[in-house]
Amino acid sequence: MIHLILHEVIELKKIMIIEDSKLHQEKIKDIISDLDYEVSGVFDQGKKAIDYILKENYHPDLIITDIILEGKMDGYQTAKKIRAETNIPFIFLTSKKEEVEELEASVYLNKPINKIELKNNIKFVLYKHKIFKKMKKNNEEKEMILDTIDTQIWYLKDPKTYGKVNQAHADFIGLDKSDIEDKKLTNFLDEEEAKICNLGNTKVFREKKKIKSEEWLENSNGEKRLISITKNPKLNKDGEVEYVVCSGEDITEQRKKEKIIKEKNDFLSTILEVQNSLFLLLDSDGKIVGFNKACEKLTGYTEEEVKDKKVWDLFIKQNEKKEVEKVFNQLKNKDYPNKHENHWLTKTGEEKIISWSNNVILDDENNIKYIVATGIDITERKMREKQIEYLSFHDELTGLYNRRFFEEEMKRLDTKRQLPISIIMADLNGLKIINDSYGHEKGDELLKRTASILKDSIRDEDILARQGGDEFAVLLPKTQKEKAKKVLSRIKNETKKTSAENIPVSIALGVATKENIEQDIEKIFKKADDNMYQNKLSESKSSKSNIVKGLLNTLSAKSSETKAHTQRLKNLSKKFGKKLRLSNSELNKLSLLATLHDIGKTSISEEILNKTDDLTKEEWEIMKEHSETGYKIALASNEFVLVAEKILSHHENWDGSGYPRGLAGEEIPYLSRIISIIDAYDVMTHERPYSKAMSTKEALAEIDRFAGSQFDPELAEEFIKLEK
Repeated sequence: MIHLILHEVIELKKIMIIEDSKLHQEKIKDIISDLDYEVSGVFDQGKKAIDYILKENYHPDLIITDIILEGKMDGYQTAKKIRAETNIPFIFLTSKKEEVEELEASVYLNKPINKIELKNNIKFVLYKHKIFKKMKKNNEEKEMILDTIDTQIWYLKDPKTYGKVNQAHADFIGLDKSDIEDKKLTNFLDEEEAKICNLGNTKVFREKKKIKSEEWLENSNGEKRLISITKNPKLNKDGEVEYVVCSGEDITEQRKKEKIIKEKNDFLSTILEVQNSLFLLLDSDGKIVGFNKACEKLTGYTEEEVKDKKVWDLFIKQNEKKEVEKVFNQLKNKDYPNKHENHWLTKTGEEKIISWSNNVILDDENNIKYIVATGIDITERKMREKQIEYLSFHDELTGLYNRRFFEEEMKRLDTKRQLPISIIMADLNGLKIINDSYGHEKGDELLKRTASILKDSIRDEDILARQGGDEFAVLLPKTQKEKAKKVLSRIKNETKKTSAENIPVSIALGVATKENIEQDIEKIFKKADDNMYQNKLSESKSSKSNIVKGLLNTLSAKSSETKAHTQRLKNLSKKFGKKLRLSNSELNKLSLLATLHDIGKTSISEEILNKTDDLTKEEWEIMKEHSETGYKIALASNEFVLVAEKILSHHENWDGSGYPRGLAGEEIPYLSRIISIIDAYDVMTHERPYSKAMSTKEALAEIDRFAGSQFDPELAEEFIKLEK
């Protein structure tokens, strides 16, 4: 890279750009603007530039062009055409050196563009061209100008012989110009230095191409200085080297500074890379300069992909861009906001919430040079906070508002402007039976179904909340009682649609309305609740009965013989009960027991109920639970509570070996002992998935064999007499 420091004040120059890349156009324009030069024109095709220069007779001071351009004419052909008619200098931006060197280009620079290198070369080319024009007028003026610059300039007649030199170069060597010009290098350089210079000189004369090098040379004070040297051959018409123009810049101090900066940057980079925190380094325009590994991991971008891009153009959501730019401008104005949060978009479009802490690095003039942002990914924390906030006002199961929110809204809406305010109370009937028979998972499904029915029956502005358990409440602002009753009708119509299902939805409802501001809203709430409770008492029996019927239908669907088995048990129960001279009341209970004794099996899977092989130990434990489940179902309904204890005990054995409580003898309810014999007999005499049917004689023999152990011996004897 060439570093040229020109201390002379240069007049405003006009520079033309020929470049088909918008990105590079803007970058070059920024560099020219930084140098206080004027951009005289920007073209994306060579032909357009040629027409502008040759036809309009407009001559810029410098043309910066890319070799590869759109259209039929590339940068090389464009330059050749312009140089045939003018003496405008060029800076070529390309990677194809061999094409450029055939033309007398002023400077060749590799892409990607290096900002410092391009700046220095613009200065150098413009200055060199200025000297070249003045040379045409007066050689003395040229020499005087050359002698006023700090850049060393000389030319070589051949690899070993000097031509003209400027004062800066003579001062560096420590001799008068007359002692150097037209002399051999060995006359004033030591053997080692002369050898090094001769190698480079020979190369440029041989290859006929410009070369750049950095060489340590000793100045007139005996100090070793690092000189950046450019050697550019001047070819004659025959393509032979006529002479070589050389320029040199003392970059010793610059290199020392660069080394210090590099060491500091390397140290900083090491620190940043080992941190889990996000570190972002921005320049004063908001462009990304540094991007640590934690940022790469979070965003999915590499540092190379994001470098020189503005942070809000790459990562920030559209609706947050202005806020981020505002924070950035505050930083630039030295009003430093210590912390802020914003959403970042990753490469895959995922959103992350980042908490940033900002610091600034100032330059020598106390202006912001860099902004250092340290970030922490708080996405999960924010999600937890949001979830906690949601749960504080919502019921987790149904997603409806909870009691706390409902009470707050009831207070908030208790104003004259919202009158009349109606409140609907709703209670799901039979939830306990469902939980006890099907399990709480099924009960939860029914609660969600109920919530859905209620939500679909009200307006968006109404407040629906689950009060807890099986209770719901609806707050209807600006709603008269008659309109509220229509809402009740809609809810009832929706529940009727579920009547054909195994588990129909049954909801007890009550409503009350606050019509004037003097009324207490809490009392209106209680009145609605009382009305609902009265309706629940009247509807409860039928709703629970319907649920039990649904349970029996479900059991029949699971096991094809259940319905027939139940009917046979009812017939045998009636027959055996009469033989035992049971009262009508006891006969009815026995018939009900025959119907409901296995209702607890609704909670058992079909795979277990219909299994043909022996049950495993775990499966048998599940099967044994049906007595307790049936007991809970019967207890939940006043209609069936009389046989609940009998259902619980119908698998107890006379000798105490049964389940679930291990009762023995007369501890077992009388009707349970009866149904135990009838149930066993029917099972033995009819085919099951796990056993073939026995004859009546064989079945009665089994009952006789287990009399006194499984069965009540007296009842067993009576049953055998009945069936013989």
